[in-house]
Amino acid sequence: MILQIGGYQKGTDYDFLSIAGSAIIEGIIDISLINGFMPDWGDTFDIMTAELGIQIGSAGLQLQGCDMFTFILSEDGKTLSLQTVPEPASFLFLTLGLLVLRKFNK
Repeated sequence: MILQIGGYQKGTDYDFLSIAGSAIIEGIIDISLINGFMPDWGDTFDIMTAELGIQIGSAGLQLQGCDMFTFILSEDGKTLSLQTVPEPASFLFLTLGLLVLRKFNK
């Protein structure tokens, strides 16, 4: 599955799939940011809904192309979303910065 994200408007700025029945999804979701768009940490993009539910297949689900996302399946199992998370290096630098500030404030 190829997914392009270029803004916040579902179906207009980013790809979205609505299924009337149920879905089993597995394999790779290849994500591309387009039109110079850069989401903020914590932004969520609903990429698929299925009225009767979504299941992750036995082969699992992998994201590639953009390592700033993780996938979330809603509690009712009917919505698959992508959420932005800090890159590991960014999180490390933030943590180190906070530790340095704490030391200097003592």
